[in-house]
Amino acid sequence: MGIGEDANVDQGMAINYTREMAVTLFSKKTIDSTNECAKRLLKKNPELLIDGFVVISDIQTKGKGTKGRVWYSRSNGGLYYSLALVPKTFDFASIEYYHQAIAENIQSVIHTLTNITLTIKYPNDLYLSEKKMGGILMESAMKVSENPVLDYLIIGIGLNINQSSFPTDLSNTTTSLFIETNHTYPKRKIVKPLTKKLLTIFS
Repeated sequence: MGIGEDANVDQGMAINYTREMAVTLFSKKTIDSTNECAKRLLKKNPELLIDGFVVISDIQTKGKGTKGRVWYSRSNGGLYYSLALVPKTFDFASIEYYHQAIAENIQSVIHTLTNITLTIKYPNDLYLSEKKMGGILMESAMKVSENPVLDYLIIGIGLNINQSSFPTDLSNTTTSLFIETNHTYPKRKIVKPLTKKLLTIFS
């Protein structure tokens, strides 16, 4: 089945897709998790990994953080993003480098679009005004052998963009671009330059 023939590729529910970038972009208003959606898509359509693909959503009902934590993403103001690909090169001894490079590229895109500089808290978090504004979750599967080969790599990113508030238990430690600047930002404008930069890391 070609992607252009049927968009009902995720749990029987239609999601929107486009080829506006070098990779296929899937978008859905509400989703359980963009990383989990990406896994379902690549399982049903492994040919998507030839070029890679992106899943984005405005709301996640089961957002994932590192170490099994929950990433609060039930607000419409966030950008929830996953890039799935098979890297052309991947050095298993350089995980720290990849985390740093991903964070630096997010930092660069946000600064270019908003003139705001985020602080990187290694290895997975981005901070603004000493509060968490974004996070990174990398997941992969590989063939176990003498020379391991990745089946796929998924880079999940959650960014707090236009939220005006957070639950009480998060309000002292979490922020958004809107809370800090009182301005709203076009979330979709982040997707294309961010994807372009991330792809260069693994090309």
